[in-house]
Amino acid sequence: VVTVSDSSGTIIDEDGFTPEKLAILMEVKNHLYGRVSDYAARTGARFEAGQRRLSSRKWTGEIEAENAFSDGYPILVVSQAALDELNRRLAARGQPAVTMQRFRPNLVLAGLDAHAEDHLDELHIATPDGPVVLRLVKPCPRCPIPNIDPDTAVPGHEPGDTLAGYRADPRVGGAISFGMNAVIVEGVGRRLAVGQGGRGTVRF
Repeated sequence: VVTVSDSSGTIIDEDGFTPEKLAILMEVKNHLYGRVSDYAARTGARFEAGQRRLSSRKWTGEIEAENAFSDGYPILVVSQAALDELNRRLAARGQPAVTMQRFRPNLVLAGLDAHAEDHLDELHIATPDGPVVLRLVKPCPRCPIPNIDPDTAVPGHEPGDTLAGYRADPRVGGAISFGMNAVIVEGVGRRLAVGQGGRGTVRF
């Protein structure tokens, strides 16, 4: 039995996934930007409607930010320079480098200083479908998952131990943060692609 949920509800597929069904789910979610209810309609899986899951209004303010497969916020933004700085510190401790896969961001920014995303207010990105505006609202407190090697599933102490030395964030009660959670101000359903340019506004 396989269950998958998003903001529309939950599908329960008693027969489990086949490669064909997984391909349908990936098409629905990644290419058609649909809901799991669309998967249920195409495959005959049972669907149970659910309540909308919204990000905390403490951080999003007037924006009602709906979540699907994401955790607490729709988008996670990390700068490449933040990872480069972490790897520099890991090397100084005699530890191997880690990849961005450890942190699972949706959007990786080039051309910024390390952790400059902490100070961004909005990102404005031009796409062929129209503008996309993201508001960076909350530092992302990190759970222990980045300490698990994504290739081997073997847990360890890094990069958590190194991050603890310089990324305790008073904005989230002293938790270790890496990256910024963002919500969509404009452009829901528009597609971002590698290499697209954009501009940011800074929070003072």
